[in-house]
Amino acid sequence: MITFDGEIRIAFEYELITPHTGWYEGTKDGLHDLFDNNYTLLNAGIRRIEKFNPIGNKYVKETDGALLWGIMKKGVPLTPACYSQLEIWSSDKIIAMRNGLYCIVDFQGNEILSNYDYISELNADNIANVKCDGCNGFIDSNCKSLKEKSRRLDNGMEKFLQMDKWGIEREDGSIVVPGKYDEIGSYKDRLVGVSGVSFSIIDENIDADCPVKVEYISRNDRKMLIFKLGKREALMNLRQQNKARNLGLQPQNMKELYFSFVNVERSLLYLSAVPVRGEKQQIKIEDKDIPFGTIYTGRFLYKKKDGVIIRALNGIKIFLHSSNLGKYTVEELEKSKSITLKKIGYDQFYKKHIWEIISILS
Repeated sequence: MITFDGEIRIAFEYELITPHTGWYEGTKDGLHDLFDNNYTLLNAGIRRIEKFNPIGNKYVKETDGALLWGIMKKGVPLTPACYSQLEIWSSDKIIAMRNGLYCIVDFQGNEILSNYDYISELNADNIANVKCDGCNGFIDSNCKSLKEKSRRLDNGMEKFLQMDKWGIEREDGSIVVPGKYDEIGSYKDRLVGVSGVSFSIIDENIDADCPVKVEYISRNDRKMLIFKLGKREALMNLRQQNKARNLGLQPQNMKELYFSFVNVERSLLYLSAVPVRGEKQQIKIEDKDIPFGTIYTGRFLYKKKDGVIIRALNGIKIFLHSSNLGKYTVEELEKSKSITLKKIGYDQFYKKHIWEIISILS
């Protein structure tokens, strides 16, 4: 291509030069080179160019041995040739595939969403199904993740499910706990967040009872109920089973429960049919002789039908219910040199202190 005064603008090496609005396309040896209005090279070695309205065009280049797509406007690449698929997704966005994963790209070439396992077409309500990192969810046409389920709590709080993860928000939509947990529930005046088989105490007081969804599995050899909780298991001891039975609940009917005891160090989660906070509000504490959190050290004295008796060093006898033995067996306690206990509660009905084993010395 030359000017009227004979100046060469595009070299005489192309079989065909096609003018477009705002750019030129030169073809040689089955490949295409692109130039702007000033005849500056924009892109080279393109295998194929197709119309891609309303943006402009999409093009194919060989990249690392693969033929991949990119998008361009007036010959100017908006994206590199890195996509195995490019289709219009909405009025201002494109759905694309890169390295086997789904992306959403805007008309300026910016990736809005990346590395999704799956993104569907938008339905009549402008909502799409998505899957990312094994989690399923929904997005709208603005690529905003939508809440799938919610459960109303006290104090204007709401527990919500988003991309298979639970969080807590206020009535006005402000986030209290981000949606990143497989399950989340209240315990005393705090929250417990479960992620995989691990869990942690969340230092956030929502002043509301928040249950967790469970599925009954079986009963273990210590007669404790085993429930599936997210991707891990949680237990219900005999005392809490009696309370549930008094409410007319059978294990198979227990779908929502509350945390009754949590021990992060020993990875123990125990469940109750009623909130711990609710129980405490109804109980008149009559055990001020031994404050909560008191720690005693003692030795095994004898075994009872439903537990064991420990004699503390100060001489008092401590009843330890069999459901509170944790990972220890009665035989281990019998053979131990000393047992360290901590008071964790008080049974108002039976007028007994509730203890847990912190450690034993064999």
